[in-house]
Amino acid sequence: MVTNDSDIDMDLLSSIFKIVLIDLVLSGDNAVVIGMAAHRLPPRQRKFAILFGGGAAIVLRIALTMIAARQHARGDLHHPYRRLHHEH
Repeated sequence: MVTNDSDIDMDLLSSIFKIVLIDLVLSGDNAVVIGMAAHRLPPRQRKFAILFGGGAAIVLRIALTMIAARQHARGDLHHPYRRLHHEH
């Protein structure tokens, strides 16, 4: 099967959009966890914890989203239920 680069690019963009959408829905828990961890710290340490925790969460989220999107676009990312369902 012959594919051109625009098909691959559209698959990658579609995968990124889907993952980012799911990511946005689930991202509220990061703020809650960071807030719970930082709320008893002194103000200076609290500010550092919030900035560092939020920054680390953003960097990890972007990196893992890109990895997942590339694997999804290549077809390497499969739903575990489908794999189990097809084995039987």
